[in-house]
Amino acid sequence: MAKTSEKTIAQAPDTSVAYTRASGLLEKMTLTELHDLRDEIDELVEVRAAAEKEDFKREMAMLAATKGLDLADIFGTKRGSIGVAKYRNPDAANETWTGRGRKPQWIADQIAKGKKLSDFVINP
Repeated sequence: MAKTSEKTIAQAPDTSVAYTRASGLLEKMTLTELHDLRDEIDELVEVRAAAEKEDFKREMAMLAATKGLDLADIFGTKRGSIGVAKYRNPDAANETWTGRGRKPQWIADQIAKGKKLSDFVINP
């Protein structure tokens, strides 16, 4: 039985890039075929990377659980929340600012004209 499985393995086509290159398949492909192949590979790499990332997260969560923790206990919560808008542009209601980070141009322009920041506070 061992010889049969060895034959099966030996007869299985090698799908590695080295095999493909050595057999001359890549060199025989048209530019369009090469671009299509690259696109397929890029898509597959993206899918596999995402799957491995999720598998790793699951493994980490299970390991943390064995210690009575969860991932938020170890790594904290996500940062970078946008926050609640505190200021609104009276000339364009869709333009708001949380008060964090650099002042938007519309506020800088209004302050340069003599207005105060408190003039743009959104009333709760």
